Order: sequence, then C-alpha cells, then structure tokens
Amino acid sequence: MSSSPSAQLVNLAQWMAADFSNQAQAFANPPFFAHIRVCMRPLPFQFLGALSFYLEQAYDFSLNRPYRSRVLKLVETSAENSPSQIIIENYGIQQEEEFYGASRQPDRLRQDAREAPTGTGRVAVQTLGLDRVGVKLDRRVFVED
Repeated sequence: MSSSPSAQLVNLAQWMAADFSNQAQAFANPPFFAHIRVCMRPLPFQFLGALSFYLEQAYDFSLNRPYRSRVLKLVETSAENSPSQIIIENYGIQQEEEFYGASRQPDRLRQDAREAPTGTGRVAVQTLGLDRVGVKLDRRVFVED
C-alpha cells in the first residue's frame, strides 16, 4: 500500500467508523435475533501504519461487557493488470477485558500512542496498552520489547 490510503479505502473507513445496531431486526423477530451493537472506532494511523479500528460486539443490555473485541486493519492490495482489493486483517487482543468499553470512550484509544518502530518485522503495538500485552495474528504473538 502507498504511504497514503486511497480515496476508496478512506471512504470505506468512514462508513465503518460507527456504532451499529440490529434493533429493528431483533425486535421484528426476537426468537431468532438478539439485539446487538457493533461499535468500530478508528485507531491512530501510526498504530499499525494503516487505517485501523478497535471493534466491540456486545448485547445492547451489556455494552461494557462485549462478547467480542478485535483490532481491524484495512489493507489495500493491487496486482499488475488487476483491480485493487481491500483485505481486512483481524487481530485478537490478549487480556481484552482490560479494554472493554473503550469503543465508546475514544480517548482511551488514543492514550499512550507513540511512533511505530520501523524495520523490526513485528507488528507495532502502541495504544490500548497493547505494547505490554501484545496482539495475536495467525496464532503467533507479537510483542514489543
């Protein structure tokens, strides 16, 4: 990916940065659908060197106890004579309960941000306290020294 994201990638990121609810679906058919909320908040660009989000999925009645939290990284790829593609990398978070509720408290997502190291071959982990607890990618753990 180039140093700056394409207009299409920025547009997608703007659509994704929100708090979504399936309330209408859940209320229309409660035996089949629980009322859930999915909240995606942007992380500082330097966090993973790309557009990325902190995501929480929670039942509406329990927003501060999500059943899923992740970090999503948007990656644009292109091959010669092919249209570009967008890949969303999905990172699990170790000790994720330390960050519960952060999707609705954006200041928590910006704390402790620092410049990403270069040339390390490891995932740069700066915010969310990930620099001390790490993130998982493909069953491997990447932790800053």
